[in-house]
Amino acid sequence: ACERTGDPYYCEIAREIVDYVLREMTAEGGAFYSAQDAESNTREGESYLWTEPEVRQVLGDAGLEPSHVDLVVTAYGLDQGTNFQDPHHPEDPAKNVLYLVDRPDALAKANGLTQDDLMRNKLNAARSILLSTRFERDQPMTDDKIIVGWNGLMIGGLADVGRVLEEERYVQAAVRAAAWIRDHMWSSEEGLQRTARDSQVKIEAFLEDYALLIRGLLNLHDATGDEQWLILAEDLTAQARTRFWDE
Repeated sequence: ACERTGDPYYCEIAREIVDYVLREMTAEGGAFYSAQDAESNTREGESYLWTEPEVRQVLGDAGLEPSHVDLVVTAYGLDQGTNFQDPHHPEDPAKNVLYLVDRPDALAKANGLTQDDLMRNKLNAARSILLSTRFERDQPMTDDKIIVGWNGLMIGGLADVGRVLEEERYVQAAVRAAAWIRDHMWSSEEGLQRTARDSQVKIEAFLEDYALLIRGLLNLHDATGDEQWLILAEDLTAQARTRFWDE
C-alpha cells in the first residue's frame, strides 16, 4: 500500500511492524521466531493492556505536560471507555487495547497540529515511555520455533520494505535470514526442512514452505540484484516439482 499510494501513514506502519520483528522476534542467527503468547500470569493480554489512569500516571511521572497527556488519551481512545474484557476472567476489571481512533492526518487537523508534529513529537514520545513501562511488566512467552514458510513471508516483507523505504538495514536483515535458512535448513541433496528449534532441525518441508520461501527470495533478488537468491529460488522450484508435482 505504501508503494502503490505513497501514503506516508502506510509507510510508517510497515516500518513499525518490521522494527518490532527485528526487536523481539529475531533469533541470534537472523531467522525469525514464530509467535508470542497473548497472555502472561494466566491473564489474556496482561502485558499489553492499559487503563486511562495508568496511562495518565506513567506519562505524568515522565514529565509530559497535562495537555500532551490529554492528547494521547484522546488519540488512543482511552476517553471512550474500555474495549477489552478477559473472557477467561470476567471478574477482572475491563481495560484498553491502545489503538489510534483515526488517521494521523485527521487527528492532527483536529488538534491544530501538523501530522509530523503529532506523530514524532507527541505520540511517538508518549509511546516510547509507555513501551519502557510495558517492558517492566511480566512478559509473555515467545515461541522460538523457526518455521521456513513463515520466514519466507518475513524475508519477502523485509526486502520489500527495505527497497521501498530505501532502508538498507531491513534488506540486510532479510539477507541474514535467507542465508541462515539456506545454510541450516536446506541442501541440494535433501531439500528443505520445515522447522528448527534449539539447533534441532526436523520435518521435511511442505509445499507451502517451498512456495513462500521462493517468493521471499524473489523479493530479495528484486531488492538486492544478487543473483544467488534467484538461483536458490530456481533450485527450490525444481525440488518442489520433483517432490510435489502430480501429473
